[in-house]
Amino acid sequence: MNKKAIITILLALVAMAGQGQNWSPLVEDSIDFIITGTTNSTQDSLIMFPCAPLGVREKYPIRNGKFTVTGRVRRHTFIQIDDNVNNSLRFIAEETPTYINLATDEVRGSELQKKFISCQMRERDIYNKTDRNAVIQQNIRENMNNIIPAYYLYSDYPSFTLEEMQEFIREDAPYARHPAMEWPWRAYLAKLKQKDITGKPFIDFEAEAPDSTIHRLSEFVGPGQYVLLDLWALHRGPYTPSFDFMKHLYATYKSQGFRIISVSCEQNRTYWLRGNDRLKLPWTTLRSPARKGCALDLYSIIGISALILIDRDGTIIAVPNSVEELKAKLEEIFHDNK
Repeated sequence: MNKKAIITILLALVAMAGQGQNWSPLVEDSIDFIITGTTNSTQDSLIMFPCAPLGVREKYPIRNGKFTVTGRVRRHTFIQIDDNVNNSLRFIAEETPTYINLATDEVRGSELQKKFISCQMRERDIYNKTDRNAVIQQNIRENMNNIIPAYYLYSDYPSFTLEEMQEFIREDAPYARHPAMEWPWRAYLAKLKQKDITGKPFIDFEAEAPDSTIHRLSEFVGPGQYVLLDLWALHRGPYTPSFDFMKHLYATYKSQGFRIISVSCEQNRTYWLRGNDRLKLPWTTLRSPARKGCALDLYSIIGISALILIDRDGTIIAVPNSVEELKAKLEEIFHDNK
């Protein structure tokens, strides 16, 4: 790639980041919406709530297998209906009435509504993360001329790489200023910053150990070892599969100078300690509660999870997007060091 092309790309990234930093939601008009339908639920009510961003849950009666959900919200609000028997679908609030059979997924309504339901049908019967990510990205790519991508970017932004975000998060997209896009924009800007820290010295901070002593990251970084800084939180979901994979990597490379420092951002110390007891991590665990100046803040982490690999001289050499990327990087490092 020539120098002119590189400068053009860098200027484009700077422009995108600047636009994102000035992001503000598009405030749509309030509208009355109506969704009617049928269900095979034997419950006497179902639940409706705004789902991207999350909002207040409301109950609506089910009578003889039929229901009517009405409300007044901002146009194009994403809402979810759950009939308490695993029949759950998301909808887009709009003036055109919608009919849905929650048992068969038959839908009548606008073309936009039908597209959104069709996207969700693709997600059914997907049990592994790789296939699900592929379907989510397909749903986004096929709908970049409407607002549907805003839902998937909101619900799945932690799983996207920087390159994927650069493809999907665009200032000129019709969904760019949907209220659900606030956190995707933040995450995108944070990933730009995280990429920028690669090749720079690690950022030191204080954190608490289970025995209440205070330690600094600099105590663990130094000659003779590569340090993985693992930023995480229990309340972000099931981390056990990732930790199981990391335990394997740790066992494989610890004798060659690989060390892991897991730093939780949990506010609740008791919850954190219980999590430590359950997970039984064989490496150093610390806590830096989420606030200004904490580990998450210093490293510009959005989504409360990140992997940061630090070289023997204290230089950040990688910010892997997944444990699979971490594995590949460690294989490269320790193969070259043989």
